[in-house]
Amino acid sequence: MKRVLLTVVFMLALPGTAGAQTPSPPPTQISPPDGYAYVSGAAPPTFQMQLPSTGDAGGSVFVHVSASASVDANGLIGDDAAIGSAFAAPGEVASWTPLGLTFPGYWLATPGTYYWQAYVISCAGVSDCYQESPVRRLVVEPAPPPPPKPDPYEGLDRTPIPSWIGTRNPRMWFRVSSTRLPSDVARARWRALVGVTSARWGMRDRGITYGSPAYGDGHPEVGFGRTPRGALAVQVDSFERISRRGKRRCRTRMVDGHRERVCRRGKRRVARVLRDADLTVDPRPNWNAGPGYPDADEYDLETVLLHEMGHFASDARHVRRCRNSPMLIALDRGEWWHSPTDRHVNARCTAAARSSSAALGRIDHRTRQVDIVLPAGREGALAERILRRAASVDVRG
Repeated sequence: MKRVLLTVVFMLALPGTAGAQTPSPPPTQISPPDGYAYVSGAAPPTFQMQLPSTGDAGGSVFVHVSASASVDANGLIGDDAAIGSAFAAPGEVASWTPLGLTFPGYWLATPGTYYWQAYVISCAGVSDCYQESPVRRLVVEPAPPPPPKPDPYEGLDRTPIPSWIGTRNPRMWFRVSSTRLPSDVARARWRALVGVTSARWGMRDRGITYGSPAYGDGHPEVGFGRTPRGALAVQVDSFERISRRGKRRCRTRMVDGHRERVCRRGKRRVARVLRDADLTVDPRPNWNAGPGYPDADEYDLETVLLHEMGHFASDARHVRRCRNSPMLIALDRGEWWHSPTDRHVNARCTAAARSSSAALGRIDHRTRQVDIVLPAGREGALAERILRRAASVDVRG
């Protein structure tokens, strides 16, 4: 019995020989490479490690990310920045991607130098169960500053329109609509263009409105919408012509040898008042909103607005295309007029060129009129007094 016990103790004291297991080798780091530079705010890097094909690692691999390269007694760096794990079949590549968080203090959002290490756990025949790969360096660089926002007023001329082109009107007001904007016109640039071009004619912007301009509703508006066919833009003035019926007047006339009494009521004009003024731009053409000059296939939006604001503010009339004025009857692609010294308009002054101007983009001005006829007598007199008082309220001042 004593001999048997001694044999057992001897076998436990000696390490195994033929049937002993060997520990798994450490995983092989594939990416990111040593010294990899990551820009804060970009997509998080993916850590890839090839697992060993031998040993008892079980297909699991762990990753430590630390702000220090110091290792402990087991040869591992800390996990003060991040810790991750992945699983793959023995001999295959395991991948781990950290969370793409951006809050202050998160390691991928905090510039600095970090270190990472991968390891597997294998305790076969050894006291240290961690089989770790070398320590690699990873640098988190600060995100580049965002590009500066474009200045919506860049390149816009603010000089007042000369009096020899048209009359400025500081009492005229309107509201701006930003609906139905074409894709090549930014909202901020549209508001800047309308504000500056109207101010050059002395007009006032009273804020925003919604929807396309509605003719005759009593609210002056500027915006994109439907225009007459072939027109880049149209400015429409809506008038009210107020008349009052006169007294009944009769006379006698001879018709085929017989006397015939004929009675008529005349009309007397009381007032003609501008009740609404609207500017509508067609959103379909290929517009150039600046700050550069239009290309050969683009219409210049600033020129069109300067033209229509001239109708809006005053009774400025169209001029021939060879004149130095924004009030050109039509505009071609690639042309512009921003000031008397900044213009590029082909001088089509020959008869053949003038006859072909119908193929250009028209810049229209139209008027609408509603007739209001008041009755005769006391009722008409009272209505006339009321309307005369209301006629002093004109959208142009």
